Amino acid sequence: MTVTVTNGYCTAADLATYMTVSAASYGDDLASAINTASREIDGWTARRFYADASATARLYWSKDERIAIIDDAWTITSVKVSGNDDGTYDNTYTSGVDFTPEPLNGVADGLSGLPVWRLRWTTPVLPLNTKLPPIQVTAKWGWATVPEPVRQACLIIAGEIFKLREAPFGVAGFGEMGAVRIGKMSPQAVQLLRPYRSGDSIIGAA
Repeated sequence: MTVTVTNGYCTAADLATYMTVSAASYGDDLASAINTASREIDGWTARRFYADASATARLYWSKDERIAIIDDAWTITSVKVSGNDDGTYDNTYTSGVDFTPEPLNGVADGLSGLPVWRLRWTTPVLPLNTKLPPIQVTAKWGWATVPEPVRQACLIIAGEIFKLREAPFGVAGFGEMGAVRIGKMSPQAVQLLRPYRSGDSIIGAA
């Protein structure tokens, strides 16, 4: 079975160069390591950085009468509200008129190129005691471009996973302090990913 990179945050060629191995000889191992590392990044940051190719609809409650928190979206197609609280989304809201996508200019916490994750209403939406999620957002979810720190973190994590092939019981070798073990996320990767972790910074704040 041939393993392919699916929604990975680096390429097999990138990882082969990083590990100084042949992409042709270790293609499946490289792809598997990248897939595993990318999904580990998704779980650790509580968001995902690959971009949807087509738009799909998702439903949301409004945090209050002024703010709705949504999943990361790199292109929003439509925002609709169920005017009668019956699950029929019949009122279309217009960006720049009825709501403002945030962060403004795709910039927050010193980072740029960010997706939309919050809608600020110009006028209040439905009362908060609605029975059904009152907001329907149709969008291409994810990030338009994988941030470079995320790509670098993927290389580091995928590289460690790749090394496990030659590390019985997670032991990569022995140093002055004893066994050198692989398994815990690299501090360097954590440092690169921390600004992008949902809830840990301005860009993840609700």
